[in-house]
Amino acid sequence: MPAIYAHKMFGERILSCLSRERFPEIFAQPDAFALGLHGPDVLFYYRPLQKNPVSDKGNAMHEASAAPFFTRARDIIKNTPQEQACRAYLYGFVCHFCLDSVCHPTVAELMARYSLTHTAVEAALERSMLLADGVSPTRAKLATHIQATSETIAAVSLVCGVTPAQAKKAIRSMRFYSGLLRAANPVKRFFVRGALRLAHKKSILDMMLLPTASPSYADIGEALSLKFTAALPKAKALLLNLRAFLDGTEALDGRLSTNYESEEQL
Repeated sequence: MPAIYAHKMFGERILSCLSRERFPEIFAQPDAFALGLHGPDVLFYYRPLQKNPVSDKGNAMHEASAAPFFTRARDIIKNTPQEQACRAYLYGFVCHFCLDSVCHPTVAELMARYSLTHTAVEAALERSMLLADGVSPTRAKLATHIQATSETIAAVSLVCGVTPAQAKKAIRSMRFYSGLLRAANPVKRFFVRGALRLAHKKSILDMMLLPTASPSYADIGEALSLKFTAALPKAKALLLNLRAFLDGTEALDGRLSTNYESEEQL
């Protein structure tokens, strides 16, 4: 789910309910948590105009059960110098899983109803949330919280199984392309849209938020906003479970046996 603002705001809503005592890693490593909120999506931004193993890994992670990912991550990060940052990153990651798994079945329904791409449906939610917050969709700087620090690079590399160089490029590209797609200047927007059409990258083209939108966008935004709210209690519960799982005191919640596309167990 490439809707950067939606995942960011979901994380902020969750963060407002968390205590520093229970989740000290999040408060000590806010950049890692903030990046984790985007889950595997960061890998999509590694050389996004061409097929490559890193972006393919992001797609595969979305389609696979989340449980093996979190189990592997726990074993990899334990007792490493980066454990604190990686835990904060994983807490953000599970929030991403919650929002995706709750919203994506509805996204699929809306795609069929309005004959839109996945990214166009998500852009409608993005637009709705920005307008509700009094922010211009074409001028918003959505990726300022995404930082390529030594901690975030290490977290992405260790947890997602890519090299530090690949992690760094993916994070920086996420910031760059987010800014490129928020083209407030109509001339710049014309050239960006033209280049994406020539490259046959409709899924990326549909991520652009334009000055005006179809009336259907309001209906889509409303439907997904309800799912956004419904995902909050699930995220809070899974955060507590993940914390206990990483501490070795609980088994992983069965809801993590689903993937990012559906709430149905695999």
